[in-house]
Amino acid sequence: MGKTRINHNGLDLGKFLLSILVVSVHTSPLKSFSLDVNFWLVQILSRIAVPVFFTISGYLFFKKAETSTETKKIWKFEVNAHYYNYMTRLLLVYTIWSLIYLFDVVHRFYVTMGLSWWEFGALYAYAAVIYGTYLHLWFFPAVVLAISLVHFLSKKYSIKKLLVAAFILFVIGLFGESYYGMIKDVEVVNTFYQTIFTFMLTTRNGLFFGFFFVAMGAYLAKKPQLLPVMTSRRWLILSLGLLAAESLALHYFSDPIDHNLMFGLIPVAYFLFQYLAQLKLPDRLDYKFLRDISALIFFIHPLFIILFDHYFDGFGVHYMAIRSIIKFSFVFTASFMASYILLKLKEHGVFARLISNLY
Repeated sequence: MGKTRINHNGLDLGKFLLSILVVSVHTSPLKSFSLDVNFWLVQILSRIAVPVFFTISGYLFFKKAETSTETKKIWKFEVNAHYYNYMTRLLLVYTIWSLIYLFDVVHRFYVTMGLSWWEFGALYAYAAVIYGTYLHLWFFPAVVLAISLVHFLSKKYSIKKLLVAAFILFVIGLFGESYYGMIKDVEVVNTFYQTIFTFMLTTRNGLFFGFFFVAMGAYLAKKPQLLPVMTSRRWLILSLGLLAAESLALHYFSDPIDHNLMFGLIPVAYFLFQYLAQLKLPDRLDYKFLRDISALIFFIHPLFIILFDHYFDGFGVHYMAIRSIIKFSFVFTASFMASYILLKLKEHGVFARLISNLY
């Protein structure tokens, strides 16, 4: 049986749709209409975005790593050239966007909290490595750690063994997040998690969250045959139902910190990736445009959240009744247009290199 041919067009379309879900998480579009309906959108459907992004990142990195034998010498060490180039690129993009959002971080923590420059600098440097420098930029230290763990450990252990180890860490992280309400009253267990929170603030990071999904992406990259698209779709629908049941149960019968880590996200990411990877789509769409603009929307949308909250908030009762959908519409539309303008500017040589470093 031959290898499955991956359709990157499906993955590119998926990335664009997932970027909309990321904006939804940060703007709660239906909150003004119904908290219950908004819960379904934000805490169930939209939560699939990050695990799938981790899985796609793992898949694409390790698919190329399979054929990359070139090495690069760094001091006394030799590392895989593909790994070095990938990490250099990630860290460059992370640094640029951290600097872009630094003005708001300074306002929130240095100005508002009255920290000294030394305290602020130390906390910011620590956060940059452990937690992320801004609302959505936590994904960068998470994916850097997750890919590094899988990359180096896979030299000694099989991907299946790494998946087992990563799953154990995922379960540990899960009880420090969405399942926290079940253990918070168990003193010795709660003390363990409070120690984690002291050093990491959350278990939503590369070790407890990203590691498993990146390892799953690496597993799929090595898998010679993916599931047929119709099989993936059937299992995906069932998995979404299980995820919804789990999230609702946690919401009504427990006290979750958030809904980032849930068991149901594992089959959803597994089957959704395979569905997108083999989805046959018409060639008339510009899928590279979708891929590029989805990345820029992800990076840029918090700027428009700041703008909206600062200039358009609090226009009275009638406005508040539809505030959430106006906020989402404004943030997504403005992010799309700003990203579109950046991509058009990139077509001109003078801006090409600068804008290409943004994503």
